[in-house]
Order: sequence, then structure tokens, then C-alpha cells
Amino acid sequence: MKDKLKGNADIQEAHKIYQKAFRIPENLYFYSKEDLRPEEKKFVKYCFLCEKNEIFIPNHPVPQ
Repeated sequence: MKDKLKGNADIQEAHKIYQKAFRIPENLYFYSKEDLRPEEKKFVKYCFLCEKNEIFIPNHPVPQ
């Protein structure tokens, strides 16, 4: 049971990291408020499907 909870926490943490990676000024100013959320969801889904975690290694700055 603890493994299941830990796995869920890891997924939530990865989701937060991918959201931060999308929310850069370039994207925030480019998309309208109506389009921002669906595009962010597509980006997060793409990151999970392609396992794009190599972008966020400790030496690479994660957008704030």
C-alpha cells in the first residue's frame, strides 16, 4: 500500500515540474486565457508519454 502512495506522490511531483516548465513567460504571453489550460494539459501529457524528464536534470534550471 505504501508503494502505491509513494508512486502517486512521484507522479504528482512530476506533474508540478512539467507545469512549471510550461509556464514560462513566452507561453503565458502567447496563449490566451482560454487556450492556456488546454495547451498546458497537452504539454504535460506529452512529457509523461515521452518521459521528457531528461530536460530537468539538476544542472538544468527549471523555470520558476
